[in-house]
Amino acid sequence: MLSAFERLGRLYRDPDNGLIAGVCAGIAEYAGLPAVQVRLLMILGLVFFFVPTLIGYVALALILPAKPRDLYRADDEAEFWRQVRTAPQEALFALRDRFRGCEERLADLESFVASEEYELRRKFRDLEG
Repeated sequence: MLSAFERLGRLYRDPDNGLIAGVCAGIAEYAGLPAVQVRLLMILGLVFFFVPTLIGYVALALILPAKPRDLYRADDEAEFWRQVRTAPQEALFALRDRFRGCEERLADLESFVASEEYELRRKFRDLEG
């Protein structure tokens, strides 16, 4: 059984968005490229290297599993994992900034809850209720 990270970072065929077996669509999604670009490269490969390209395509069509429909919960999750695969350093920096912002907001919340103003407001609320 694959772990969540292995499952999300894996190369799949994408038959739902593919024209034949979904190999080009899967490679495009994995690499973060437009599917048209990968298909054009495939056509060029067929023109100049027909036999190896055809064998490679058929092999990938047989070897690669189909992309599960429930692989990502949302589009932003799919975009995050695409960025992790294509630009891991930038994904790390984005996560670091996001967590730094969360940490700053949490520190502000902690300082407010520990302040005298919060205690005073709580006492007024208790008097009203």
